[in-house]
Amino acid sequence: MKYLAIIAVLLTTIGCSTNVDVNRTWVDKDIHSKNLSGVLVVAVAENIKLRMLFEDDYVTELKKQGVNAHASHKLGLKRINPDNVVDIAQKKDLESVLVTNYVGSSEYNVYNGDTFYYGGAMMVSSDGDSHSYYGYSYQVNGPAYHYTTHKFVSLVSSLYEVSTRKMLWNTVSSAELAGDPRNLFVPFIRSFVGQAKKENLIN
Repeated sequence: MKYLAIIAVLLTTIGCSTNVDVNRTWVDKDIHSKNLSGVLVVAVAENIKLRMLFEDDYVTELKKQGVNAHASHKLGLKRINPDNVVDIAQKKDLESVLVTNYVGSSEYNVYNGDTFYYGGAMMVSSDGDSHSYYGYSYQVNGPAYHYTTHKFVSLVSSLYEVSTRKMLWNTVSSAELAGDPRNLFVPFIRSFVGQAKKENLIN
């Protein structure tokens, strides 16, 4: 299984960007008939530090929206598997679980070709007493062509009902990899929270 920590490996030699796009979303048709109280936030990450940071950021954004959210690492969840997650949620009377994990990455190259600049000059021709003037242009080459590589990573955030273990909501978002991986956490989280609000999952 891939993990959120893969972001740290891929973030190299490219500029800074925090734009996140929602690629697709899915909502269970019966979700609005449920009144789920409390959510356990889980980030599937091999790197425990990144997991803790992501969960804490997610909880912060959810609490801003009035959601009763709790980071799994603060509730003692160490080994992430379905049984352990459900056990922790039930002990804390949390009726839903929000799990975020790495989906995959992609990259593409942008070709930057030669750029040519043109200048002008005035020439003088003389044949005794007569002089004529004419101009001509000359070419100056610009920088040599090169390729620029753009890399993107995708994360998926999924909401599950604890009692049935049924998925109720799922959204995939992607962003260009750049800089410190932690700089992407909040933009990703806000894309998920924003989509949840659009689906009326958050008031």
